[in-house]
Formats: sequence, C-alpha cells, structure tokens
Amino acid sequence: MRSCIRCGTQMIEDCGLYQEGDWRRVMLEKGKSGLFQISRNIGPVMASVCPSCGEISIYIEDVNELKEG
Repeated sequence: MRSCIRCGTQMIEDCGLYQEGDWRRVMLEKGKSGLFQISRNIGPVMASVCPSCGEISIYIEDVNELKEG
C-alpha cells in the first residue's frame, strides 16, 4: 500500500498512464559513450492517486528490472 507523501492518506494504486490508448514506457539509458548508448525498456509506468489531496505518484511495478543489466 502506498501512502501519500503530502498528507499520509492511503492512495488509489495501479492507475495507468495513457496517451492515445498506449501505455507509457520508461527507457533506462546507461553507458553513454560517444554516439552510442544502451537503452532498454524497464516496463510500464503506473500511477497512484491520493483521494484526499490529489497528489499523483508515478512508479514502475517491477524494480528488479532496474537491477538487471
């Protein structure tokens, strides 16, 4: 369960972020060197919304994707 960083209220989780019906994705970039860089998809971006103050928290579901590499 996520708690709002502003007011501490339990947030509504697992909300998706869409643009014209498509999931937003986060690309992790590492190893920038010259013209080349390594990019990989680390999964869909999710959101939680606070029903009290309206704060939005954006996160990825699987943090293990950050550890692999």
